Amino acid sequence: MRSERFRIAIDDFGKGYSNLSRLAILSVDTIKIDRSISSGAVLDNKVRQIMASTIAMAHSIGCEVVVEGIETVEMRQMAIDDGADYLQGFLFARSMPFGKWLTWLDENSNAAAEQPQENAAVAA
Repeated sequence: MRSERFRIAIDDFGKGYSNLSRLAILSVDTIKIDRSISSGAVLDNKVRQIMASTIAMAHSIGCEVVVEGIETVEMRQMAIDDGADYLQGFLFARSMPFGKWLTWLDENSNAAAEQPQENAAVAA
């Protein structure tokens, strides 16, 4: 049973030690697909199919998906077409301190409301 108090995300999924067996062991809410996958998907159809399949698999087990590393409009559209729930990357904003992010969010709240699938990278 998942807690109502916090959510678990696997960051950089598809890179390093993140693997499918962890999804069976942990009660994961969100998978964040690593930028190496999203950037490779633009150039290589096999990588694109891996990204699309990972998104579909995550949805099938009840996870939301964040695609990291979105740097171009083409990458954004590809991730949206593949069913990503959220997008993160330099196309939207650079990483920034929390206080600066609050100012950025206030200044860009109308743009965020118009495009709810997008979110900015934030570093606390």
